[in-house]
Amino acid sequence: MALKGENEDTKNRLTSRIILIAAIVLLGIYCIGLFLMRGKFLPNTTVNGVDYSGMTAEEADKKFHDAYKGRTLSISERGGSNESLNFDNIDYSIQTEQSFTDLQKSQNHFLWPIAYIKKPALTTVETILYDASKLDNSLNALQAVSGEVAAPTDAEIVKTEDGFVLQPQTEGNLLNMDKFSESIKNAIQNRDLSIDLDAADCYQHPAVYENDENLNAQMSFIEAVENTELELNLEGGWYRSLTKETFLPWLVYSEGDFYIDDAQLADYVYNLADQYDTYKHEREFVTHDGDTVMVGGGDYDNYGYGLNQEESAAIIRDAIMSGESRTVDLSWDHLAKTRDDNGSDFGQTYIELSIDQQHMWFYVDGEVALETDVVTGTATETRATPPGCYMVLDMLVDHMMTGSYGSSYTNYVLAICMNGIAIHDSSWRDSYGGDIWLYSGSHGCINTPYSAMAELYNHPAMGYKVPVIIYDRYNTVPVIHNEEYIG
Repeated sequence: MALKGENEDTKNRLTSRIILIAAIVLLGIYCIGLFLMRGKFLPNTTVNGVDYSGMTAEEADKKFHDAYKGRTLSISERGGSNESLNFDNIDYSIQTEQSFTDLQKSQNHFLWPIAYIKKPALTTVETILYDASKLDNSLNALQAVSGEVAAPTDAEIVKTEDGFVLQPQTEGNLLNMDKFSESIKNAIQNRDLSIDLDAADCYQHPAVYENDENLNAQMSFIEAVENTELELNLEGGWYRSLTKETFLPWLVYSEGDFYIDDAQLADYVYNLADQYDTYKHEREFVTHDGDTVMVGGGDYDNYGYGLNQEESAAIIRDAIMSGESRTVDLSWDHLAKTRDDNGSDFGQTYIELSIDQQHMWFYVDGEVALETDVVTGTATETRATPPGCYMVLDMLVDHMMTGSYGSSYTNYVLAICMNGIAIHDSSWRDSYGGDIWLYSGSHGCINTPYSAMAELYNHPAMGYKVPVIIYDRYNTVPVIHNEEYIG
């Protein structure tokens, strides 16, 4: 039977032998690991986050550089197109501050077992390099740069056949080359795999957008002007509408300025005057016996409507540009009393004088209130009474008339022309009408019997601006050039 002490010695020897064997095994493993790790990165080693465990410096360097070979940057463009930038074409490379050889040598390989517990994380500064000129060439070769591109357009007010509209801006696809180049370079430095040019704000922008406050204020003003409706007062109860349908062609919007084309407005006013003026215009007149004769257009005419075209154009321009619909009074150099539906401005109260009949009628409200024979100027160049459209300019009583003939007293005078022609009584005559005027007429005035003249002068309907229409149905009166006061 073995003794107790012998058993313990045996057990201790066995334990020692196991420990020795284990130590030899571990030492062997350590030595093997040390041998295997020779010239290599320790297990779990990363450089700038990339695993290079168990690699030699050469292998790690190859892995590092192979990682970016053939790398491309995907470029998303406006409109859905995509292109790519191949880094090989720009001599892209990455240089590390420390070589992989130096990094590998920096590790203590005798401590390789610890690498399984505390993972070695090595770092070094990396510098991205490329050929700047080759990058510019590659970028310029992209369709985004060299293909069909459209510049952005500003929101603007444009004129159409129907009027002015606010045309929105267009974004286009023209790159801001400085911003584009900068964004690509940033993407390269950041090692991005893709870039969205729109998101990177690489395109040129319109300078003015449709929500621009000033542009919308201008548009509101233009719309107000376009919608302006004017009633032009042509006097005598006549009016003419002036709306967008007529004046739209005159409106001009250019480089932020909105105005009326003066030449077109002047043409309009000229045509307005041509259509509605009667002053010194020849026009039809229906005589007492229903005959239609042409009257007016003479040098001494003073009755009718005469538009002041320059002032009226300015009035119309201001009225349109005010944007306020209203009735507009034009400017007239000459005004008649009325306008009939047929355009006549004589009305129903006027004096009619027929030179060929040597007779005068005074119409009041369309009815003959008085008629009488008269004697007009002798039918010579210096004394004939000129046909024309006149009006009563002055009313005189107890008036001494003077001229080349001397002086003559008159009881009643209706002055009708600035060259001295008047309708007046003539006490020196005892007969009127017939052919007296051909050989013994007046010096141009209309000699009238006293009784008829008194009635005419004192008639309630007689007054200033009463029209006086003088005509010679057979054109027997020569043209005269008489500038003195004639009687």
